[in-house]
Order: sequence, then C-alpha cells, then structure tokens
Amino acid sequence: MASSLLGHNSTKPAQTTSKDITQLIGQMLRTQSDNRERAVIEKIRSQYTLTPSSPVAQSLDRLLRLVTKRLYTRETHFLLELLGNADDNFYVDGVRPEVHIEMRPDSSGQCLLWVKNNEQGFRDVDVEAMCSVANSTKQSRGGSIGRMGIGWKSVFMVAKRVQVHSNGFHFAFDSSVGQIGYIMPIWVTERRHFLCPKSTNFLLELKGGKEGLVQDLLRSVQPELLLFLRKLEVITLSDASGWQARLEKEVSDDVATLSYHEIAMPHVHSPRALSSSTSPTPADASSPADADVGEERKAAGGPGPMRRAFRLLTHDAPIPMKFADYGTATPVSLAVPLGLAPQDLVSEEQVLCAYLPVRLYGFRVILQANFELTTSRDNILESHDWNRWLRYQFTELFVRLVQTTPFSSQLLELLPQEADLQVPTFWAHPVRVCLQQLTQVPFIPTISGALRTPKDVCRLDPAVQDLVMAGAANESHGDLFHREPMALTGPLSERAERLLVEGLRVQLFGVEELLNFLKRHQQFALAQDHHWSRRFLLLFAGQEDLSPEVQNLLQALPVVCLASGEMAPLRGRTVFLPPPPQLDLPLDRSCVPSGVPVCGVDVVHPHVAGEGAVAALLVGLGVRPLVAAEVVSGHVLPSLLRGWLRDEDRRKGA
Repeated sequence: MASSLLGHNSTKPAQTTSKDITQLIGQMLRTQSDNRERAVIEKIRSQYTLTPSSPVAQSLDRLLRLVTKRLYTRETHFLLELLGNADDNFYVDGVRPEVHIEMRPDSSGQCLLWVKNNEQGFRDVDVEAMCSVANSTKQSRGGSIGRMGIGWKSVFMVAKRVQVHSNGFHFAFDSSVGQIGYIMPIWVTERRHFLCPKSTNFLLELKGGKEGLVQDLLRSVQPELLLFLRKLEVITLSDASGWQARLEKEVSDDVATLSYHEIAMPHVHSPRALSSSTSPTPADASSPADADVGEERKAAGGPGPMRRAFRLLTHDAPIPMKFADYGTATPVSLAVPLGLAPQDLVSEEQVLCAYLPVRLYGFRVILQANFELTTSRDNILESHDWNRWLRYQFTELFVRLVQTTPFSSQLLELLPQEADLQVPTFWAHPVRVCLQQLTQVPFIPTISGALRTPKDVCRLDPAVQDLVMAGAANESHGDLFHREPMALTGPLSERAERLLVEGLRVQLFGVEELLNFLKRHQQFALAQDHHWSRRFLLLFAGQEDLSPEVQNLLQALPVVCLASGEMAPLRGRTVFLPPPPQLDLPLDRSCVPSGVPVCGVDVVHPHVAGEGAVAALLVGLGVRPLVAAEVVSGHVLPSLLRGWLRDEDRRKGA
C-alpha cells in the first residue's frame, strides 16, 4: 500500500535520492517558514475584522480616503517614495545597494510594475508598520528620508493591488475592498517565477490607463536622484518595449560622478529631470538642460553612456540643544554641477533636496539638508522651527565655495540672489545673511595680485576701465580709487554684475565716478594724450540727453586734445574742428612759418574729431567748424591789426 501511494511499482523497491530528500526538506522548511510569517499576517488581519458596513469600518474608510486624497495630489509621487524607502533600508556589508524597476505584462494581459531591492529583507516590525498609519519604524532614525509612516501608500495612486515578497513574507494590499485595503494585508500563495527570493520584491498591479504614465515616468528619471541618497548607488529601469536604463553613482574625494546608460528603441525620448514637485515634462517643454543632454548624446553617437559630475561640499552643522532630538550634528551639503572641463561650472536653476528632490527655490546650486517636509514631499514646512534654523546653515558652504574656487563670472553666477528666490518670505533673510558674510571673505583678485574682500574692492565699469588704467599705469595717483580695482580676465554677465554691486556691495567705478575724480584731479587729464581724449569723448558721443551738469563738466575739464598735443578745456577759448583732409592745412603752430600771424587759433586734434559722433558732440559743446572767412575776420585780421598797432607804437616811441 505504501509503495502504491508513492507511485512505485509494487515489484520494485522505492529509491529515494539525495535530491528528493533535499527538495523535501526545503519544502518542509518553506512550509514551516510560511506558517510563521503567515501567522504574523493573520494576527494583523485580526485587528481589522470589522464588517465593511459597520460604522467604525466606514469611518476608517472615509479617513483613509481623505488622507490619501489630500496628501498625494500627483500620481508620480510614488516613485520617490519607493526610492526613499530603499535608501532607508539595511544592507549586508559588501553589497552594493541597488533597486531594479521593471514594467512587464502579466499572463492575463494586465501590466505589472516590479520593484526589486537587494536589502536585508522585512522583519516583523516592518510588516506591522506597513500595515498601519503614522507608525513608521524610521521615526527614531535621524536622517531617514521617511518618518511619517504613510508615504508608501502613495503607490495606490497608480496601483489597484500591491504584493510584497520579502524574507519569507508574501502578502498583498487590495484597494478593491475599499480604503481599508491600504493597510489590511492578505496572504499570497501565488509566487511568480521571476521574483528574487533573496531580495525585497514589490509587485504593483497597475490601474487601467496608468501604463503610459508610469512608462513616461521611468524614462524621465535622471541620475541626479542618486546624488544625495546615502546608500543607493544603482538604479536599473526597463519597460515592456525593450527600453532599459542604468543609473549609477560614484564618489571620489569631493566629486560625485553620475552616469546614465540607456538602451533605447528609436522612438524613445531622452531622459528629463525628475522633481517631486512636477509631473513628467511634456516633450514640447524641454529645458536648456535637456538640450545639453541631447547634444551630449548626439555627440556620443545616439543613446549610450552619459556622465555628469558634481562637486560636493558638506558641513556638519552643530545642532542646538532645543533640537536635541535630531542629534548633535546634522550634515548640510551643496552640489555644484561641473561642465565638460573640470574647471567649468554650470549655472542654471537647481532643485533643493531633502535626500530626494523637493522643488525649485531659485538657487543655482543644489542644496541638501534634512528638512522637514509636507507629507507630499513637495515643499519645506516653512513654519517648522527646525527648518527655520536649518536654512541658515548653508552660509558656511558658500564661504568654502568662494574660498576654494578660482574667481570667475561663473562663480558669481552660483551665489544666491534675492531677486531669484521663489519663496522670498522663507529664504530672503538667510540669503542676505549669507551675502553679508561673504563681504568679509577675501576671495576677489585685484590688480595688485592680492585677494581682497568685496568691501575693499571696486568694480571698474568696462566703459572706463581702459581710460582709468592707462592713466594709473603712467602716473602715481594714489587717491584715484578709494578701493582697489578688481582684476578680471573677461566680461561679467548682467546677473554677476548685479550680485557684485547689490549683493556684495562692491563699489562701482563708472563714468560718474570718473567725472567726479577729474573735477578734483585735473592734472590726471592734463597728463593724457589724443588717444585717451578720443576714448573719453566716445563715452558721451551719440547721447542726446546729456544733462546740463555733464555738459558743463565736459566744457570745463581739460579733456580735449588740441592739434598741438595740449590737453585743454573748451570754456574760455575758441576751438575749431580740424579742416577737411584735402585742404592739407598746417594745424600744429610749430609747423607754421614765424611770419604768418595765426596765433590764437586752436584746432582739435584730427585723431580726436575723426569720429562723426565725437565731432557732433564737440560742436554741441561749442567747438566751431573751420570756416575760412571766420578765421580771417575773427583771427587773422585782428592779429594783423594788433601787429600793426605794435609796429606803430614802436615807431612813435622811436
């Protein structure tokens, strides 16, 4: 009888192999394990034995519906929650933390989203926390991305049923039974063949019509998501079309290198940056960063490896006693996107992070800190005392940034400005404090070669720089500048100029300052030549709205070079424009024969008045065209008359 039950021929003894024994022992162990883990699930289910029609069950259902509706207004939020949970997990030493996310069709035709994480696996306490609200196991862990115990429920924005397979636990949450299904587990006996028993597996059965949304979301993920995650180093993505992508992070010294390797079908678009505050960007709303990505990928011959580097600066800010629950110190970080060359800095608006992207606030560097966020992770809690203290802790990082980065217009572009802020009520004062601190830091190079603080330098307006520096190089004018001029190798952007003058309080030395200096020190102008005179007058040429004060100064200052080489004022003398070149008249008094009485005729140097706009300016200031009749009647004849009278006086005296 025993032989027939085992399916063996009664005339032949049964043979039990070592393989059979191994399989039998494995089955017994799995059954025993399932019994233990299943008992945990059944114990949790016993807490939700209310009938769906009971008043308590209906109240709980309405509460969960209200919470999920208000917390998760964007369907894309669930992906950030899954990645944040993976980063908070525990990993075996020597294992490279990794998450694999894959869309795949089910045999029944529905679409599944499989999330696999090579963490240590679920414990009883983790299962209990997942089956509750606001009972996270991470509340006591400083620096954890999630602490509220409700973020994981955002998966139900796109999924109708979610299975969890981890460390012997196999259970599901089913929203078809109502909102109570978000927290009431169901034991799962079916185990799909592709699940990895050594990893934690989530299997999301997507709602109808959500496949396109999830597919676009996966293709929009960029490697910047890994930048501030403390554990995760690899994310792999794929969908049913054959598209695959691998995102990796490597950190060496203070530089984090993020790589993106895509195997894409011809119709698949390039990745776009993912922010928790936005849904996937439409294809016709690409950003400048997307264009750069496209060019890099095109230069590389289409889809393929792409790398982005970020310089990382981190500061452990000591925590005041009033926030002792957060520990003794909290890390704050600043990341600067680097260009193709190590010295190149990329200046464009960057997202603020609380380990994962939160939103744009108007900064040109990526700021990271352990901010307390709204439950939907799309904003900083502005009224939270911890956040109001934490926002000031980035000043130390900006000081280190300017101290360790060669000065350039690109560096100035990275510094914060109030005009850029999207939430000035929260960030304006910290930015002012930061800029005030930077005014005390010697990081600006000057013409002497020394580094000076912003309050000790002046910015020469490019329009007057050559005029001022040419004179300063030839003469010793110690009081030309109250502050030492900056040394720059190239022009500054309008934004950088505004930061210097308005934010860092660097003194601007421009046309007005030059005029004021020349009023006090006319000897500076008297020492110049016709080249300097021409460049100076070009500052005002073509301007139709010169104020009377400026016109008076231009007439009174010795800024017009005459044909004789003398720098002279226009006021109190008659000055002529040079004659047309075809007349070939001698303009320099030293070239005129001694017998020709042309004394008293002053002519502007031809190099100065050669520009039509300068000539028009001079005419407006009282310089006259060189007309022969006027010269003869107004200068030659009076000179001859004075000479005749002198001769007559000499004869009479003789």
